[in-house]
This record gives sequence, structure tokens and C-alpha cells, in this order.
Amino acid sequence: MPSSRLWSLSLASLLVGCVSTDSEPSDASDAPVSVSVEPIIGGVLAVDYPEAAVLDIDRGTSGTWYGCSATLIAPRAVLTAGHCIDTHSKWSVQVHGEVRVSTTASTYDWAESGAETVNPNHHDIGLVFLDEPIALASYPTLASAPLADESAVVNLGRIADGTFTWSTYQARVTVRSGAFLGYPFDYESTDIIQPGDSGGAVMAEGTHEIVAVNSGAGGGIQVLARVDLLRTWIAAQIAAHAPPPPPPPPPPPPRDCTPEIEPNGTIAVATAMGHRGCGALSSSGDVDWLTFAVPRGATTLALSSDGDAVFAIGKLAYGQCTLLATGKTGARLTTAARSTTLCARISSPGHHTQTYTFITR
Repeated sequence: MPSSRLWSLSLASLLVGCVSTDSEPSDASDAPVSVSVEPIIGGVLAVDYPEAAVLDIDRGTSGTWYGCSATLIAPRAVLTAGHCIDTHSKWSVQVHGEVRVSTTASTYDWAESGAETVNPNHHDIGLVFLDEPIALASYPTLASAPLADESAVVNLGRIADGTFTWSTYQARVTVRSGAFLGYPFDYESTDIIQPGDSGGAVMAEGTHEIVAVNSGAGGGIQVLARVDLLRTWIAAQIAAHAPPPPPPPPPPPPRDCTPEIEPNGTIAVATAMGHRGCGALSSSGDVDWLTFAVPRGATTLALSSDGDAVFAIGKLAYGQCTLLATGKTGARLTTAARSTTLCARISSPGHHTQTYTFITR
């Protein structure tokens, strides 16, 4: 049966033989002019695919390291083969000269304990999540439906006629469903990928739509793991690993309000305000100091906030604030002098992020 023959397909990813940590990839341009350097059998440099990436695996964690191909599909998400993730812990991604290192990755169901053959019952797809983004003008899309048999696609990968490089190459091939060979989650085609090309994108010809990733090959046939089957899972994983959004900026102060001026965490750098002061407290134990003048007679002080802010009030003299009352949201005081400069400290007992308005009248 064809399926039993394909069950022994080799994974076209982790380099045949280990690459020592002091070995460096070479570029096809280093080859002598008289030598034909053919990437992915019959391919050329993939200059039309800025999203194409190379993936170094476990580099610097042991005496050997490995290489796969990959694709940047979002600022922090890299698509590759599941066996480029399984049993590994560190990935270095390079896209157009930009390099990011990651220790976070996931697979859908590929957990083969480092097996060297393709499991037809699992999806050979994985994702690496970057701590820092890589920006592209646009990112590739993922197929949402299967291709018809004999559809033209473009294979992408990093191997140049068996030579390990940091460049990416492309070659055209036609694909068919792998189901009749016993690979229901894959396409199959004539073998053109080489060890190290695994994880590279398979693009619908003439587009930047990823239909599969390179998986394994043997006996003149290659299998390519379909992405349309895991499109929802991939989107959910990207959302789950996205950084939290930044907190919204505080609302602008009322037009007749004197905004606090940071830093104002001590009396020495207090914000001088008029009859109304506005500001914001962060959750890190932020404290705001304000100073203001009050006329002789009675003055009412009021603090409003969208949290638990309170004020302490005191008299300012010689750059020092002598506190008279603490833990207040309102107070009434009387001064005998023609004009007195007071000081107020605004704080949050619970260290909550909030905005406030402090009024004197």
C-alpha cells in the first residue's frame, strides 16, 4: 500500500547530522560561478516573499543545534513545522536581517518525542512566539479551504542544494490531496524539499496565502501539512500570546483645571495649582503633591476621584509641608492671614490607578 511506504517518510527539518555550534551557514553567492547551486530542488532566491524566515533551534544550549524554515505571519508569531518545535526549547528567528530569540512555542497535536518519521495521524504544524515584534508592511494570510488537486504552489525553504544557509529559496510544484496515500491532514507532491526546508511555507502560486508547511519526504514524494485545518487554532494561539494592550490614557482635565506636572512625588517638586487641580495616580504607590494659596477666612476643600483617592492637607513654610490632617476627601479650614500657602498630598490607600479633581472654594 502507498500509505505504508509513506509512513517511513523522513522529516525534512532537523539537519541530517548535527551542526556544531561553531559552524556558520553559507550563502549561495559564496559558491564558485561554475557550480550550479540549486535550492529546494530547482529553486531560486525567494526575493518576492519578505515574510520568509529561517529558524535556528537550540543554538547555544548544547553542543549541537538545528535548522528549519519558517514564516512570519504576525508581528510576534512565526509559523513552522511541529517537529521543529517538539522536544526543543529555544528558537532564533531571522527575517530580512532582523533576529529575535524565543523560548515560547506550541503545537496542536504534534508530540512525537523527536521521532524522525511523519505521523499521518497528527498535524505537523507549530508556532514560535517572539518577545519582540518584527514589523512588515503586510503579513501573509492563511488558507481557509483545501486546494483542488493539481493546484500550483510555491515551496519556500533555506537549503541551497544541500547547503545550510540564512537565505530563502523557492520552487514551483503542483499538489494533490494526501488522503489517498494515508495522509488526510497533508498535501502530497513530487519531492523537491531537502533537510532544513521543513517548516517553510507552501504558498498558493501568485499569492501570499499559505496553504501548508513543508513536512517530510521520501521515495520521490513529499508531504505538506495543511494550514486550513488549523486556521482557527492558529488565530486563537496568536491572540492568546499577544501582549496585553497598554492602559488607556487618562481623560483630559477640565478646561478650568490645572493639570499636575510630573514628577511631583515630593513637596520639593509639587505642582502649583489654582482653584482646581487635576491629576492621575498609578497603581505603583504614586503620590502627587500640590500647593495653592487661600485667602483669609474660610475655605472648603473637596477631592473627587474614580477610585479611593484621599488627601492630606498642611501649611507650606520654608519648603516644608507641616501636615494638619490626613485621609480626607473633604475639609473646611479658616486662616487668619491675608493669604496662606497650603500643601496637599494626594494618594491612594489601595494603590489603585485612577484620576482625581481637587477643588478649593
